[in-house]
Amino acid sequence: MFFVGAVMDFTPGRRVTSGDRTAYVFTERGWDTDRYVFHRALKVFWNYGDQGKSLCEAGVDEWLRVLVRCPSLSSFDPAFDLSRVEETLSFELERILDLPETPWFAEPVDVIKQPVLSRAGTIDLPLLVLAEPTGEPLKHGPSPPRSVSSRVRFLTELLAMFDLLHREHLVVGALDPADFFLDGSGRWSFLGTGRIHTAEDSSVLRGDLVHWSRFCCHVLTGKPDLGLLRSEIEEDASASLVPVRENLADPEAKEYDWLIGQIERFLS
Repeated sequence: MFFVGAVMDFTPGRRVTSGDRTAYVFTERGWDTDRYVFHRALKVFWNYGDQGKSLCEAGVDEWLRVLVRCPSLSSFDPAFDLSRVEETLSFELERILDLPETPWFAEPVDVIKQPVLSRAGTIDLPLLVLAEPTGEPLKHGPSPPRSVSSRVRFLTELLAMFDLLHREHLVVGALDPADFFLDGSGRWSFLGTGRIHTAEDSSVLRGDLVHWSRFCCHVLTGKPDLGLLRSEIEEDASASLVPVRENLADPEAKEYDWLIGQIERFLS
């Protein structure tokens, strides 16, 4: 049992069930974002036994690696409203994660409920379960794609994600590096779908692109302080970025120049 306002921490090895044939075994606490705590877990699968008449648990090597997303301490509203939490999750599942042609989003697997104590008594808090992408979180894993061309490709694809969302009148807001999963090949996934929301008007779309531009500066320069980086880039958007271009040849250099042009455009 957990209390609303306390971080839910799942001890490695703990088994959580939901229904007759739905079980998860937690393996480790993953990482935190400004809104959620991600836990690594395994989804248990069942197979028919030798006689083919009854189900039994499959071997651990057949279980699915998943991420269980739990609200963080800072995300709890003092006036906690379960219906609001459920409404927000339904919006995310139906309006965002169900969008076609979105290879950047992790696949939703399940929603499990855990009992927590609130002012209104015991409630079942819904937790989103996602298939774990390959790679590691950008915040804690290796640095962004090592080659400049890989970074440019990642950020260009991220802009395409923003474009798709904006056409659906959706915005992301400020980006947290911990929302991104990257692997050595440059493949990436975005786990920050819980922060996507409906754009109130067209002016919000412009602000969203400013957030994208600042994140680009972070990835291209490796500077962790986005606040300081913002003022530096806005004074001379190319000053911190041009040196890495010297390592590029065509056509990568042209792709880089195009990306820098977009960053300068949105920060101007």
